[in-house]
Amino acid sequence: IFDLTLGHALERFYDEWGERRAAILTACIPLCREMALRDKLTAYLLSVQERKNARQAYYAGLSVAAAQKIMLILIRTYDGDGAAEDYIGQNLVNSDFRKMAIEKALAAGRLEQVLTLCLEGEALNAKDKGQVSVWRHIRYDVYEKQNNILALKELAFEFTLNGEFPYYLRLKELYADGEGGDGGDGGEALSPVSTGEWPAVLAGLLQALESEWQSPVYIKILIHEKNQPKLLACCRKNVPSIVQLYPHLIPERAGEVDELFVEYIRYKAERASGRGDYQDVGGIICHYGKACGWNAADRIIRELLSLYRGRPAFVDELKKAKNTR
Repeated sequence: IFDLTLGHALERFYDEWGERRAAILTACIPLCREMALRDKLTAYLLSVQERKNARQAYYAGLSVAAAQKIMLILIRTYDGDGAAEDYIGQNLVNSDFRKMAIEKALAAGRLEQVLTLCLEGEALNAKDKGQVSVWRHIRYDVYEKQNNILALKELAFEFTLNGEFPYYLRLKELYADGEGGDGGDGGEALSPVSTGEWPAVLAGLLQALESEWQSPVYIKILIHEKNQPKLLACCRKNVPSIVQLYPHLIPERAGEVDELFVEYIRYKAERASGRGDYQDVGGIICHYGKACGWNAADRIIRELLSLYRGRPAFVDELKKAKNTR
């Protein structure tokens, strides 16, 4: 049965079905209580791990990581947990194994070991931004346990730059809570922004994000900080955004909001060519009425009715907008 199962797993059909091959190979494990059978399975798994590069392993229909996972189950089944832990420790290049080692160290309260594992992982996976982010978020959790304010500031600043708005709120709290403190258990300052008052940090953060002024995190920060000048600048660069952002600009910036809405409505009207486009214009006018008053909305409707009276469908949608309050 073992030979049939292993032979089937190695059929060329599964070269493009790595997950199914892995499942069948895993099913061989309970069948190989005899050492000779176990050696057969081990030999194949090692052959996958010894391939020169990931591309070769991919075309073999089984990744190195998948082969190592099966090997771990095999070792744990027949050699026990101790041997399995040794195998994990010898193959920490496998991100799944590194996570297992981190979880075990966390459970045992070995926080410094967790930090070491994360930092090694960041260096090892430097080209994989997603995986590096995983290790850094784990480090953040550890620094919270250690109350390492300086290190938390560094990572919260970085995560904010990467678009994670909740960490912006935490960064602001850290400066409110941490100014004048001793930095927790972190020792030397790790962050380029670990000194100075919050306004200076905020200014530096906004400057760093300004080149990506359309990014959601930048807009959310401006809204949170009620920074109307910069919000208005974003709307001028991207006029359609006035529809979403006007609630954060009125009544203080009512004149500029009115100007941007009129510009946007005229632009859309000039390019409208069908019922769907006309409905879009009507929808924008409704937002305009809520933002700047229905008298203003009526004025732009009268202007458009005069300009486009030869388009019955457009006239119809404009009248619908006029009747919307």
